[in-house]
Amino acid sequence: MMQGTTQHLRDIIAEVNPSIQLAAADFDKSIADAGIDSLDFSYVLLRVEETLGVKITDEESQKLGSLKALCTLIDAKKSA
Repeated sequence: MMQGTTQHLRDIIAEVNPSIQLAAADFDKSIADAGIDSLDFSYVLLRVEETLGVKITDEESQKLGSLKALCTLIDAKKSA
């Protein structure tokens, strides 16, 4: 996982919901356990598309188990 992607995702999450403070270990937790509800996550995915130019399909988003998995998917799509 690229450090830049992690920081971009951290920035996007802070923009979507400033009350969410993520530690490095939170990226391995489930998205819900990291404190991100489904509405916030929808906004995160929208901002990922807008700011990073990466489209995450509904099917892909439903399979994501953690923020680390999202970072891995973003990196894969950016390098494709």
